[in-house]
Amino acid sequence: MCGSTGSVLEPLLFLIYIDDLSTSANVFSFTLFADDTNIFYKNKNLNQLLKIANDELAKLSLWFKANKLPLNISKTTYMLFSTEKNYA
Repeated sequence: MCGSTGSVLEPLLFLIYIDDLSTSANVFSFTLFADDTNIFYKNKNLNQLLKIANDELAKLSLWFKANKLPLNISKTTYMLFSTEKNYA
């Protein structure tokens, strides 16, 4: 019975543990679900978007290190959305 209780509590405890993740970056919006995190940022200027996003990702990296959490780079991706035809 103890094993099943732990498996129920683990996701909740993890969410509590990472609750302050969203305070580690100034401009990102976060969507957290279990151990999956989605980060959103918008900017009309691609160059500004890249610079600001990279600066904020550096802050996130520091948060992960301070909280002793690994970031699986092989499962990390990004996506650009635009209403412009020749944005990239």
